[in-house]
Amino acid sequence: MIGNLGGFRTTLAKYGIGFSSIGEGTFAANTLGTPRTVPGQYTFFGTVAPCVSKFSACAGNQVYFGQKPSAVFISQTTVTFDTSRYGVPDGQIAVALGAGLSSWVGFFPTSASLNGLEWWQTAFNKKLDIEIGYFSNAYRYMGTQIGGNFANTFGPGSSVNILLGESYFATPGANFTFHADGNFYDKAGVGVSGVVSGKTGNPLYDEYSENRTGFKFSPPNTGTFFIDELGYRNRPQPGTLFTWVRGGGMYNTAEFQNLSSSNPATKIRGNEGAFLLADQQLWQQDRSSAASARRGIYAGLTYMGAPEKKTAITSYYEGRAYWVGPLASRPADMLSFVYFHQDYSKYLTNSLDNLNLVSGGTAPGGYSSANSYSISYLAHLIPGLYGQFGLNYTDNPASVRYRNEGSALLVQASLTTVF
Repeated sequence: MIGNLGGFRTTLAKYGIGFSSIGEGTFAANTLGTPRTVPGQYTFFGTVAPCVSKFSACAGNQVYFGQKPSAVFISQTTVTFDTSRYGVPDGQIAVALGAGLSSWVGFFPTSASLNGLEWWQTAFNKKLDIEIGYFSNAYRYMGTQIGGNFANTFGPGSSVNILLGESYFATPGANFTFHADGNFYDKAGVGVSGVVSGKTGNPLYDEYSENRTGFKFSPPNTGTFFIDELGYRNRPQPGTLFTWVRGGGMYNTAEFQNLSSSNPATKIRGNEGAFLLADQQLWQQDRSSAASARRGIYAGLTYMGAPEKKTAITSYYEGRAYWVGPLASRPADMLSFVYFHQDYSKYLTNSLDNLNLVSGGTAPGGYSSANSYSISYLAHLIPGLYGQFGLNYTDNPASVRYRNEGSALLVQASLTTVF
């Protein structure tokens, strides 16, 4: 948004320094006449059960983002240093600071921490990319954002990778990407995982609370996280449609709660998962240049899965359709529709249902699955400013079943800034 205000970027560039700051504010509110918090229905011996945790499904607690009007703001500021000025060609050192402010910490914790301290380098005539240091892996694999646009915040809802321990906040690690040719690649990573089976059961909150500064090398309830992604990706060109197919696996050596056991303290070491995603351009709207070739209609599919005994959300399926640059005057805009279905572990569902039965209906029950439908429009308003508006309908918006919960029809809006 500030461009080269006062020539500051030009001045920084003279010393090999780059600067960027991205901020994202998101708002959601349920428009249906359903409870804004969990009602005070769960009683033990005639007394309303107290809330022992801000994350539990008990009286007065919010249990999903937008159940009552909710907002979150997340930002990251990054400074890069060109190592070629110090005799190391084609490399960068990056330092990033992150912050978050949320109306409901169950969705995202209010936070401020180191979000990146890394070295990036190519090797073997750019056949290999090397990334080593502290960083988040959550957006470095799979390409889950619709159309590859970081400002598109609505639609996908998969958390299988986060439940398996792919880090959202910075952890030590290394990524290596091998480019077989212009289209095929293999990307492999290893590092300290995010927190799993933590104190609250909320992975993002636990990951931040166990490592608030981001400098801990190995926080509690973490392990070594391995991931590998094999893919094929070609860039859209006039007459050549965009294709991106990628798949792979994840493994975490940490201890996970054994959901098949009646004892919540029982753990199983190690957990694994698989993923497969594909996006295909179906129609090219403007073939006049390489820059305009990305405009058109796309479709995509996603699958992610993990074992039911160790993962609360055991499978995730997504279908998406999106239109990039629907208007010639707005080539960076995007209209998107996303449907997803996710299955909850049968062991977790049965455990919650048994608890509900034993308590005479005073404890919340479990769901076996959830379905969600989203439609949204992303507008590139001015350089460095994106706005998005959408609607989302979900049949089982909470991960637990309680009286009169109902479905959710969320009105969603977001504003993304880039400085």
